[in-house]
Amino acid sequence: MEDEQQSVRPNLKRINSAYIWHEFQHIFHFEKGFLYTIKGLLLQPGKTVREFINEDRGKAVKPVIFILVISTVVTLIFKKTGDQMYFWSADRFNDRKIAAKILEWLNLNIGYTFILVGIHITFWAKVFFRKHPYNFWELLITFCYYIGQTLIIFLILTLGFKYTNLSFKNELSKYIGVAYLFWATGQFFGEKRLLNYVKSTSTVILGGLSFTLITEVLVQLIDLLITKINN
Repeated sequence: MEDEQQSVRPNLKRINSAYIWHEFQHIFHFEKGFLYTIKGLLLQPGKTVREFINEDRGKAVKPVIFILVISTVVTLIFKKTGDQMYFWSADRFNDRKIAAKILEWLNLNIGYTFILVGIHITFWAKVFFRKHPYNFWELLITFCYYIGQTLIIFLILTLGFKYTNLSFKNELSKYIGVAYLFWATGQFFGEKRLLNYVKSTSTVILGGLSFTLITEVLVQLIDLLITKINN
């Protein structure tokens, strides 16, 4: 036993709660990277992501970790508070329970849903900005950052408007969040060119529409398939 104790290097700190918390922070780069990333994405979204791709990947939180953490936090908080971002109406499927449940899940788990939306936006960004040197995967991590920041905006505005009498507060939160996405995308491809903002708006809108269309088709097919199986 004494030999084992003596083999421990004396300059090592004891493993305690402070050590565990430090390691947890280090995994997600919470010490400075997370706040640095959020601030950069809010004030200079184009420069922040271009810097990550082309220059320095040590300052910002890694994009996949960023989107997964934000999506999970936003989803859990919305579930806890009972707030929802209604992007898909399930009411028209009241007589078809499976379809209604799928769309309701998308609304309740908006953080995870927006990850899927980001994949569609990435596809359209590759179409509209095909002359730029970025490949699909570089664009995908770009939208991991921008979708994550958009979700933060949704969360803050939804909770902030919760205790107001604005009848359109849900819509206002969505519009401001999506406007950020337009702006951030245009910034990434070049802050000074107006055409980039026109393209970015088209990219985001078509990304949302293509996701909605494919979701609608899949929901209908799944509902029909399950209905046939049950009958």
